[in-house]
Amino acid sequence: MQAKRPRGMKASMDSPLRSSIRQWMRPLRNGLKAYGALLLIHTLAWGIDPESFLRSFEEDFGCPVKGKSVMVLGCGGAGRAVAIACAMAGATHLRLANRTDARAKALAAFLHAMPAPCPVDVVESSPAAWQETAKASDVILHASSVGLHANEPPLLDSTAFRPG
Repeated sequence: MQAKRPRGMKASMDSPLRSSIRQWMRPLRNGLKAYGALLLIHTLAWGIDPESFLRSFEEDFGCPVKGKSVMVLGCGGAGRAVAIACAMAGATHLRLANRTDARAKALAAFLHAMPAPCPVDVVESSPAAWQETAKASDVILHASSVGLHANEPPLLDSTAFRPG
């Protein structure tokens, strides 16, 4: 399957920047609403909007998350939100990877308790395990803070991605 090139730029932000955005957003609320930007700023300031994430995914890549195996890199606020959204949207398998296993295990426990969960695995926190898991996944969602700072090495190298 060929993925379509994404249109426009989608953004999401997790702590510590979220609280800064909240402070300056409140006085701008009416103006932002008038320009149709409130949803984006709300999403940036308060978290991921699952419906918008799923809609954007389908629009940008030409297919739904339903029926796909999904690897989520980073299990904090953004990772938790997209993992839950993917499970509820019918992903066939979730693979959770986090630099600290405890956070991935906590999210996995939450997902296992959902009414109609898909299989959920916690991936060992090692570059080799992440590379192998990425190769076995249809979708890789990067929700970690890695990459926010200059000179940070990527979590996955180019060999983790299969063609198509």
